[in-house]
Order: sequence, then structure tokens, then C-alpha cells
Amino acid sequence: SAPLRRVLVPLDASPHAARALDVLAGWPGLAGTTVVLLRAVVPLGLLGFSPPEAMLDVSALADEEAEARAALEDAAARLRALGATVETRVATTADPVGAIVDAARETGAELVVMGARGLGGMARLTLGSVTDAVVRRGARPVGIVRDR
Repeated sequence: SAPLRRVLVPLDASPHAARALDVLAGWPGLAGTTVVLLRAVVPLGLLGFSPPEAMLDVSALADEEAEARAALEDAAARLRALGATVETRVATTADPVGAIVDAARETGAELVVMGARGLGGMARLTLGSVTDAVVRRGARPVGIVRDR
């Protein structure tokens, strides 16, 4: 099979995302791949919360975006050291699933690699997850890295 040219990896601060990054770092064809790392920043103010402390706080949002960029750059440096070409994107959105699906389309990703809790059956159906929603909404194949 032909090597993958472009892979999208949505990352958040979860251990599931870290595990997906670990698996990707061990990918045999990584040196010939462009990896797009995406972090969706979801400000509370965009989620419809009304308490004053949850309003769109521009300074807090700037801090969150800077923190997201720094985390992506750390991950990017690790993958670049292994020979991958890496692009980073921060999306500020109330719809992280839409941001992932859009980024996959916009970047021409052939595969989306995501971490998941490792739940199955009814637990997965009732809890739902960003990963499951991306599988349902996305037009790209999704590689799911389970915790166990």
C-alpha cells in the first residue's frame, strides 16, 4: 500500500491524545508524512454559558490559544525529530468536531488519527465522544488509538 502523505492529529490535553501521539511517533512511514496537528480551543463564552465569569474573556482566550500553540509546538518538535513534516493549527470554536472535520478536508488529510477512552458497546453509545462524532461526520478514515 502507498504511504500516507497527510495525516491530521487532533490533540487536546487528555491522556488519550497523548497515546495517539505516541502511536504516531512509532509509525514506520512517519519520515515521509506531513502531520497536521490541530488543537480546538473552546471558550466557555461560545458555549452559551451566561454567568459573567464565563463570558468571552479576550485575555483568557489569548492565554488559552498561546498555551495550545505551545503544546502543539512541543508535539511538533518531537515528530520533526523523527523526520516528519509538521504543520500546526489552533481553531477557536464552539464546535470541535466541526473544526476537526473541516481541517481534515482543508488540509487534504488522508487519515485522521485520534485517541479514545477505550470504551465499547453501550458505554460508548451513551457517553458519546468527539472521536465518535468525527467518525460519524467525517468524510475521511479515522484511526482510533484506544488506551488499552
